[in-house]
Amino acid sequence: MFERELNSGADIVVGIREHKQRWAEIVFSAVSIAVWHIQDPLCGMKGYRLELLKKASTFDTYGSIGTEFLIRAFRSGCAIHELCIDTAARLGNSRFGSGIIVNIRILRSLFMGLVLARPF
Repeated sequence: MFERELNSGADIVVGIREHKQRWAEIVFSAVSIAVWHIQDPLCGMKGYRLELLKKASTFDTYGSIGTEFLIRAFRSGCAIHELCIDTAARLGNSRFGSGIIVNIRILRSLFMGLVLARPF
């Protein structure tokens, strides 16, 4: 699926999950739709056109690699395609943890994306 989108002209392909795990992800998605027109920027399922890496040179200035790169690509006018993906119920604990601290980190990433993410 993702390869087909990249071969048809997408610079980045982003998965759209049916359910978000945390309330901060819901807030992030709502803001993202309004500002960047991207439904699920926190989804880890992404495909990238490798040429973008050369343009970006550095793309992890605030510890949210995939999300920062995606926002910068949007601001650079890159073609971003989205695909609905199926997800399975989580087995075990999240590698990011749970609770208020994780939600604060997600909201921090949103704030940093709004303020710091610059075009390539």
